[in-house]
Amino acid sequence: MIAVARTRGVRFILMTEPFVYQEKLDPAINERLWMGWLGSVSQRSINLSPDFLAREMNRFDGAVRELARKEGVELIDLEREIPKDLVHFYDDVHLTPVGAERASKVISAYLATQEPLSVSAPGS
Repeated sequence: MIAVARTRGVRFILMTEPFVYQEKLDPAINERLWMGWLGSVSQRSINLSPDFLAREMNRFDGAVRELARKEGVELIDLEREIPKDLVHFYDDVHLTPVGAERASKVISAYLATQEPLSVSAPGS
């Protein structure tokens, strides 16, 4: 996608994925989690732990940060900007209206500090 955007003169901005998983998870938050449930096998429920999900989401966001650095593209690090609580999240990764407003402020504040990208059509 980055290569295609570059050939087309399109500004490419990566964003990390905010999530509510964390060490020492509040029981109220834990009750809202559902994305780690993988179903039942042989009458045994399989549910990934919040610790595992936090590690894997941190790994994913780390890969996004590394890709942005390696490819020299812009990055908005939403994961570090959205508090991990039930004010900002409905569940594992879905934002409440307050969370969405926070995300929109982070994104718009970033864009407001950047020079507009001059986009030209390929071959011009």
